[in-house]
Amino acid sequence: MLLGKSQRPNASLIEKNDDASLVLLLIQGRYLEAYQLVSQQPENLANLYNKALCLYFAELPDTALLLLDQAFALTSNQLKEIPSADSAILAKIKAMQGKNKDYLQPINQFYTDHFPLQVWDNLWRIKIDCLVQLEQWDEILLHVPKLIEKHHYQNINQAIALAQQNKKESE
Repeated sequence: MLLGKSQRPNASLIEKNDDASLVLLLIQGRYLEAYQLVSQQPENLANLYNKALCLYFAELPDTALLLLDQAFALTSNQLKEIPSADSAILAKIKAMQGKNKDYLQPINQFYTDHFPLQVWDNLWRIKIDCLVQLEQWDEILLHVPKLIEKHHYQNINQAIALAQQNKKESE
């Protein structure tokens, strides 16, 4: 070791490594390890989101919903539209993205800082998936905000159709 050099690594470097490691663990489907890692970190929007993902994939939708509600509480002061240079191109990309399951991918603090509206939409998409797992059809029909319904996300549209079908069958 060089004289005058500390053996302690830089704290921000450790956080960045933890962030990258967490994302990698989630992408690999290592939800136990990811949950253990994220549980040791401070509760921020990205960590709540990622913990909820772990619980969603572990088929614990009730517990995931609790974390999603905590995450929603943190988004209220962050929601702002980021101006776009070419809205037609972005609309086309968003429509394509709405058909896939990118919302089930991990996020980091960078993502929450720069894309707050997408985080809000993704929180709703996960919440609706949890409600489908719990077969809470009335909750889906009552709580899907019109704001997100207009984006025509595939999982939201499917959940609404499923909820309407189940509601008709139960009448």
